[in-house]
Amino acid sequence: LGTRSLKPGEVPRGNRVDWQYVQHRRVVFAGMIVALGAFAWALVYLFRLARDLTDDDAAAGAVLVACAWPYALFFSAMYTEDLFLLAIVGAWFHLRRGGVVAAGAWGLVAGLARPNGFLLSLPLALLLLTDWRAIRAGRPGARRQAIAGLVAAAMPGIGMLLSIERRTVPQGPDARQACNAPRCSACAGPSPAVALPGAP
Repeated sequence: LGTRSLKPGEVPRGNRVDWQYVQHRRVVFAGMIVALGAFAWALVYLFRLARDLTDDDAAAGAVLVACAWPYALFFSAMYTEDLFLLAIVGAWFHLRRGGVVAAGAWGLVAGLARPNGFLLSLPLALLLLTDWRAIRAGRPGARRQAIAGLVAAAMPGIGMLLSIERRTVPQGPDARQACNAPRCSACAGPSPAVALPGAP
């Protein structure tokens, strides 16, 4: 991509963004692999979920729409959209089939991936209405299944709370003492100016 590794002791020149990319290109490549892999996995879940609700042709159409709609562009970048889609579809798919452990795990991932992932808890809870009907009908084991389902439905909210806690940065004059990271960029003061080619 027009970049090269610097020799030991060489001072970076030009745009600071280029320098950051040279230093972290392996992270970028790994992130792209994770993002594209998550999107492919999400499409598998989407096809299986749509096939359970409709038929094979409609399921294939759902996958095609997911790949072709305009904002699908972001699924090809190193964003959280891929992982978020995978977590949403995976949680919904497994909870419909009674897999509360897998549904809870995917719900937790949804809350960790995006702050608005906690909104997934509501439709997951509504999906459990059939379990409450089974409880009223006196079906054996229905109460335990419903409680486990509610725990799974609450996992997106728990993931959101954990995500907020990790993203919270101490502010004020005591921020450096409160942060235990030795090279935390949030505590290191303002970022250096971007040196663009030709700038004084």
